[in-house]
Amino acid sequence: MWEINKALMLTIIIEGIVIFLLKRKFIFVLYSIIINIITNLSLNIIVSNCLQSNLLIYIIGVVILEIVVLFAEVLMYNIIIKKFKESFILSLILNVISLSFGFLMYLPI
Repeated sequence: MWEINKALMLTIIIEGIVIFLLKRKFIFVLYSIIINIITNLSLNIIVSNCLQSNLLIYIIGVVILEIVVLFAEVLMYNIIIKKFKESFILSLILNVISLSFGFLMYLPI
């Protein structure tokens, strides 16, 4: 459970900083926190409980789930922003940055 909470906190911090730099309004940071509580927790619970059988299944599962999360977040941001293209670009930027940090943190060195 600690790993799931750690992943959520890191995502909230990273995406919170990035969204504040991009949107310059604290309300977007709050939206990002709420959205990530929903999507990040869901993704990490599924990954930790269902995708541990082998590396290939894990990688394929994470890629599919990240795509699902990306589009779920696009829809959630679109409720707020009301511009689909802008919501998509914002979600893509946030997810690429936080996923990159996650990969860098867990790479065996």
